[in-house]
Amino acid sequence: MIAKMNVQNDVSVDEKSTKWNLHSLSGLSGFAFLWSWVLVLFTSDVLADFSSFDLRSVQLQYLVGLLGVVCPLLLAMLQSFEKRYRSLAPALHFVPSGFGVLLSLARLLLYFDVPVAFPLVLALWFLGGFAGGFLIVRVGLFILALDAKDRLLNSVVSFAAGVLIYVVIVNMNDVAAVLAAACLLPITTLLLHFVPTRSVRDEVAVAEESRRLTFDIKGITTGLFCYSFAFGASQGISMTLADEIDSMFFIVLAICLAGIFLVGYTPRMSKVDVFRLPQRMLFPIIAIALLPMPISGTTVRIICCVILDAGFVCYAVINWIVMLQVISLNNLAPIKALGFNRGAGALGIFLGWLLVFAFYQNGSLSETVYAVVSMVGVLLLVIALVFMWWFPQETVVQGDEEKSPYGRWKHRCEEVCEQYALSPREREVFGMLARGRDTEYVQKKLVVSNHTAKTHVHHIYRKLGVHSQQELIDLFESGFQRQNDGE
Repeated sequence: MIAKMNVQNDVSVDEKSTKWNLHSLSGLSGFAFLWSWVLVLFTSDVLADFSSFDLRSVQLQYLVGLLGVVCPLLLAMLQSFEKRYRSLAPALHFVPSGFGVLLSLARLLLYFDVPVAFPLVLALWFLGGFAGGFLIVRVGLFILALDAKDRLLNSVVSFAAGVLIYVVIVNMNDVAAVLAAACLLPITTLLLHFVPTRSVRDEVAVAEESRRLTFDIKGITTGLFCYSFAFGASQGISMTLADEIDSMFFIVLAICLAGIFLVGYTPRMSKVDVFRLPQRMLFPIIAIALLPMPISGTTVRIICCVILDAGFVCYAVINWIVMLQVISLNNLAPIKALGFNRGAGALGIFLGWLLVFAFYQNGSLSETVYAVVSMVGVLLLVIALVFMWWFPQETVVQGDEEKSPYGRWKHRCEEVCEQYALSPREREVFGMLARGRDTEYVQKKLVVSNHTAKTHVHHIYRKLGVHSQQELIDLFESGFQRQNDGE
């Protein structure tokens, strides 16, 4: 039924299913390439030149890239940004791909000993991160167009595919890896260009969606921020150990372990208790991993970092799925909520990494710094764990989306629109009328003349066989009564 909402009524069911499946495959592939871009950018040395710059300068590149990710996500929380994004996103869709290509080109020039000014390198890192943040919003809108089960499957499969692409790239020789990285964003934008961003969440949903961020979204975002801080600190520590041990190998290992865990655990995520368990268990495990750092040697520290990194990646993917479910169930403004949640995560990584970077002097970190990082990380994880226990469990059950008030209303809307073959524009008007809105409201929301609004209403009345808005509402609500009798 979801697929039918976006196609004309004269298209056959088979054609609709095929079209939606192709859209889903394109979106899934685009999400996978976006994952691989983010992983290559921040958890590998493919685009970071350790030979041309010292370790502190390389860490600064990563930090500037993270700042680039944070900017579009936090800007997405502004209502003015949301309006401009909806209107400008199609025109600017392929712009982010150029940022990744430019960054890769600079890396190639450095590889062949062609001098590139360090401020220019930092600017390109910022743009590369900005492109990733911009496309995260685009991917989120696509995933929200799916139902709960497809969101779960699509998110996990996309991540697993992204990890495979990432592993292939980091195992290439230097030039081939950089060239492959240069292709990631263009492929991502090309694939995402052909997918819908909203199916059941039509213009009526946009008009009626809540602009307030619920306690649920604030709770899971607080957990993500705290965990992200610990992960950022772990990444910073791993980089400082690069002179003593091949830390990049262990970072790649952590990413792979997270992918294996998520793929193996996905079939069990349909039950709420099992779905919530990894989120709650990951916090104490990571807290335990932080504690030995001040008193351990290099080997133990790198093992702790592997545990931190693998745990965080698992949590970030699960948090993504839960966030999308909360947005759908509460009918939140999607761009604002996506920006708030993912922006907080990127900001947490940035601040954790920045803390380590600020104390990195003379090529090493003091034992005091390890102690401070561990204490701050554990404290934040305890705070996050408290929020996780308060977060209501019932909102993440896949089958509960249609049981929520908005989910039931949305499902009934689709049912009536399909039954009476309403056109896409009539569906928008019907949703407003079913909520008790008058013709003047329809006129303002659709930005049409009063005559056009009345014409749409007349056509809807004729198709439904009713003569007034009250009869329309009675017909609409009769479906809820049948559902209650069936239950």
